[in-house]
Amino acid sequence: MNHIVRQALPDEKKKIAKAIANSYKEELSVLSKHQESLIEVFEYGIHTERFWIWLEGDQVLGIVACSDNSGRAFTPDRKKCIKNFGLIRGLIASFIFNSEFAKTLPYPKTTGYIEFVGVLDSARGRGISKKILLEIIKQSEQYDEFLLDVMDNNSAALKTYEKLGFREYKREPFRGGKNKGIKERVYMKLSKK
Repeated sequence: MNHIVRQALPDEKKKIAKAIANSYKEELSVLSKHQESLIEVFEYGIHTERFWIWLEGDQVLGIVACSDNSGRAFTPDRKKCIKNFGLIRGLIASFIFNSEFAKTLPYPKTTGYIEFVGVLDSARGRGISKKILLEIIKQSEQYDEFLLDVMDNNSAALKTYEKLGFREYKREPFRGGKNKGIKERVYMKLSKK
């Protein structure tokens, strides 16, 4: 089927939120097993201007966000988290989302930060995330380098990033991931120079 890779449009928040909920369903299942609750939380806080999408027909099959020190791809909302996940899980989700996605990035304006790399289960294995990343790198002339982080147990993503030219520059222990086989967060960099 024909596809398009492009920046997301403002009216595509829900499609992006669906892609996040599907792509990260295992990680997000501790908050809710109900896709609609996850979709509502993400839809509310998505900044579409930061997202690039792989579109087939009217369905978003893959997403990648590129943030920088002027803003992030997602702004969590505590009230939405509580409404959709309940008081305790909502507060925990709000705390985690804020610590992960709401911090101002400490990088120069010439650095793009890759986040929310996701492909729907039904479309995996087709090189979709790689092709979106290539398009971001090609089109984002304002950035001299790109940074990302990935969990050490995600060997498919690590291989994809290495094939694109990303190189590991740091590792940090990851708390709370031992039961999922996660030991470290791997930080990678790609320089366009």
